Amino acid sequence: MQMLHWTLGMLASALLVVACGGEADEEQAALRTATPAQVAVAATYDPQTIEEGAANYGVYCIACHGAQGVGIEGLGSNLAESEFVHRLSDAELLAFIQEGRSADHPDNVSGVAMPAKGGFPSLSVAQINTIIAYLRTLQAL
Repeated sequence: MQMLHWTLGMLASALLVVACGGEADEEQAALRTATPAQVAVAATYDPQTIEEGAANYGVYCIACHGAQGVGIEGLGSNLAESEFVHRLSDAELLAFIQEGRSADHPDNVSGVAMPAKGGFPSLSVAQINTIIAYLRTLQAL
């Protein structure tokens, strides 16, 4: 987790340095070794939003979807490698998390229900959006 935050911070710094025409060896090295997806995520989401998303994920999602979103068998799907999550827009993913999915839904491949808002009725749209930003970074790694 700490390495993820460092990497995202470095990528964001590198993008700012490049955009401003500055030189910084460490930032340039981070940018050169980053995957295109990591660079895109760093440019798309504010690092603070991603950090808040990681914290919110740790409170609301980790029990079923595991550390780094790899899933926990019988509880929650692997989000880091999920084609479903990857192909949805942020708005579509927000709607899915808000609505959830029953275990017997025809599109449910795990056979495990995804409760609306992960079973946390007080989970806000803003918190879900930070979680989505964090999930995008998991898929980019």
